[in-house]
Amino acid sequence: MIAKTGYVVEIYNNKKIISAYCFDVVKSSILKCFSEEGKELKIQQDKILSSVPSANTDMSNKESLKNYLKSISAERNLIAESISVNDLWELCLEDKESYNLNELAEIWFGSNFSANELYALQRLLLEGTIYFKRKNDLFFVNSKDEVNKIIIQREAENKKKIRTNQFIEIMKKISSGDMNEIPKEYKDFTDELVDSVLYKKDSKHFNNAVSLCKEAGVNFEELFNFLVKASVFDIDENLMLRKFKIPIEFSDKINEEVKNIISSYENDLVEGYEDFTFLNVITIDDEKTNDIDDGLSVEEDDDKIRIGIHIADASSFVPVESSLDEEALARSTSIYLPDLKINMLPPLISESYGSLCENEKRKALSFFFEIERIVDNFEIKKFYIKKTIIKSQARLTYDIADELLEEDHDLALMYKIATYFMNKRKLEGAIILSRTNINITVKDRIPYISYFDGERPSGIIVSEFMLLANSYAGKFCHDNNIPTIYRNQPPPSPEEIATFDLTSEEGKFKVRKFLKKVVLASESSGHYSVGCKYYIQVTSPLRRYIDLVIHRQLKSFLDFGFPVYSRERIEYIISMVNNSINDSLQLEKDRARYWLLKYIEMHRNEPQKVVILRVSLDKVYVRHCDTLLELDIGIHNPSYYCEGQIAEASIVKVSAREDTLKLTFNVVQAN
Repeated sequence: MIAKTGYVVEIYNNKKIISAYCFDVVKSSILKCFSEEGKELKIQQDKILSSVPSANTDMSNKESLKNYLKSISAERNLIAESISVNDLWELCLEDKESYNLNELAEIWFGSNFSANELYALQRLLLEGTIYFKRKNDLFFVNSKDEVNKIIIQREAENKKKIRTNQFIEIMKKISSGDMNEIPKEYKDFTDELVDSVLYKKDSKHFNNAVSLCKEAGVNFEELFNFLVKASVFDIDENLMLRKFKIPIEFSDKINEEVKNIISSYENDLVEGYEDFTFLNVITIDDEKTNDIDDGLSVEEDDDKIRIGIHIADASSFVPVESSLDEEALARSTSIYLPDLKINMLPPLISESYGSLCENEKRKALSFFFEIERIVDNFEIKKFYIKKTIIKSQARLTYDIADELLEEDHDLALMYKIATYFMNKRKLEGAIILSRTNINITVKDRIPYISYFDGERPSGIIVSEFMLLANSYAGKFCHDNNIPTIYRNQPPPSPEEIATFDLTSEEGKFKVRKFLKKVVLASESSGHYSVGCKYYIQVTSPLRRYIDLVIHRQLKSFLDFGFPVYSRERIEYIISMVNNSINDSLQLEKDRARYWLLKYIEMHRNEPQKVVILRVSLDKVYVRHCDTLLELDIGIHNPSYYCEGQIAEASIVKVSAREDTLKLTFNVVQAN
């Protein structure tokens, strides 16, 4: 279509066809036009839909020209309204496959059609019809099946548009406070908004969610708060839990299977297990712990000592390749959050029949160490594993165990032995990074924090004996060619090791930066920081799937002389649990940080104590004393600060939801 100066043309503008007057042509390809909307436009020659000489060429009176162009559009639109595209389509249906515009105009108007009639038909066909489809300069006739499909599609699109508009009105009402809940029939829209909050621009619904918010007058950046108002999110909603799609409850199928397993278990408690209920087994756990999977015993005969580390026999409740087993594998680990606990195994097992509850007979896998005392030294003479029946005689908390230490001979002896083996590990190169750990509990949306000293006597007893069981079980598997899941940690470089200083918090901070990541593998390459050549985990089968798997391997070897799983199957299990474990660790870390930031929000107007861990030219890396969170604070004069210094800071910004904490130092005197 060629247009010249002084021609009336038709163009697409803002999704509709309008008329315009061409008053100049630049380089034969660009038209300067004046539109019926009163605007001057630059149009490419190949974008012109129609072109005819103009009867009004007076550019000096733009209002008159605009009215003239409008009259042309009005006349063509009026003509278009008189055309039945359906009738035209039926006239063409059985004749030819395609027509040009002139042929269609002749069929409808006859051979003496006018320019306005021609371009009125073109407007009608170009603005959308279900009967013809355009390709270049031809209009192809759609078949009856194609027309029916388009009709159905357009009806669906129209219904969707109506629903979308209805949902936008609901969003407006929620924003204004006239509604506080999205009706269930609009769950598809709700899911799109939720997905966009979780994944932002990575969500396939992101653009649609942005559009919905714009139409409803909702700031997309405030979409989370909107969904709180809509009763979709809680104000403290755990978005990571939704993002990772981690199940909280167990299905009816799993719960029914567990009931059947428990029924069978009660009728088969002791078969194949040795009775060790005569032992004085104690458990030491946090006050709120319900899944108790480890107990300790000590027997003494002069200088001969036997330590027993008794681990709940969770594998007795989880048949291999059962639905429960598949569920445990999928979860891989229990997850402990300040405001929620997500079990790997149903509570009927993990907190009742499988847990080492006080005064209850329980199946266990017991790791025994026969130790000889020579003055103040202790030497392990024999190690063996047994399937046992035990009974916990006392459930102790860490606080109670510490209080009883001086008056309870067994506890005092266990502490002495544990301390000996801890110091021995240090001398052999193990890295002991015990420090104050923080516990967070949430009640009525308020976070409370308490502290746990990893070097307290009861903590050393538990950690050292669990480590002893894990390391000796690892060696046992290696020596007996039992495929298992090792925890390996490569060593830092010699240059990095040379910088280690464990005498201060800032030194421990630096050491952590050098330690390599622990990886799971079917072959052992040693665990650097623990100081063990063979290290596995067997002490938490109620909450870790890999521990449960290793229990199966050990029990099968004890009973039959061969394991349940091949090395290939072990490698498959490792590949399955890795992602789940990493997601769970990230979830625990992020949720703890969220509630610690909420704690700081509650104390935003108070001075904040920090300990300086590292100083550079323009910033200081610090640890927040109350929450133990670590962050950078920008500085101007590094000479004012030194490692280990306690300083006071003020909050610039804190937001748990935005995961933001910014501090600034209060006045600090030069050192």
